Amino acid sequence: FGAAEEIVCRNIKSAAGFYSGLDIWLVYFMALIDALSLNDAMKVCDRFMMRRCDRSSIASAKKYGRNIAALLSTKKGISPSKIYSALFGLSPETLLFVTAKCAGQLAKKRIVEFLKKYKKVHLLIRGEDLKALGAQPGPHFAEILKKTLYAKIDGQISTKQDELALARLLMHETEIL
Repeated sequence: FGAAEEIVCRNIKSAAGFYSGLDIWLVYFMALIDALSLNDAMKVCDRFMMRRCDRSSIASAKKYGRNIAALLSTKKGISPSKIYSALFGLSPETLLFVTAKCAGQLAKKRIVEFLKKYKKVHLLIRGEDLKALGAQPGPHFAEILKKTLYAKIDGQISTKQDELALARLLMHETEIL
């Protein structure tokens, strides 16, 4: 290990308290193979016959980790929904690895906010509510619900009535009513 890897390992240890139910060994393994290309990292995974979920976490860290760290480290204001979009769906191990790779406190603060606040936000409306508003089911439902969720994460709406009103507006904009 070089100095950079040692810092990442120290950061893993200090940030691990924010995460529960994770395979800490996998995060250290990500640090160990961080210098490898995605292709070489997958070869190592094949050689160790790693589980599909572990391979997926490693692949996510290799594919998106650097870009996510750069996004979260930017001094510009980033909306909570943009942070949510970048982090939601990543495994706890990948999140911890990205946290450890971030040099600045701003990025770490944004990840902690995601974990404590934004990850738990959910809509009170569903596709059935959109049907009740007169919309025909289709792939546009997912986009409307996603935009409504992002508005809720960004604090623009809060109640079920707000969600329905925004969904209705979005349906009119996409002309599905």
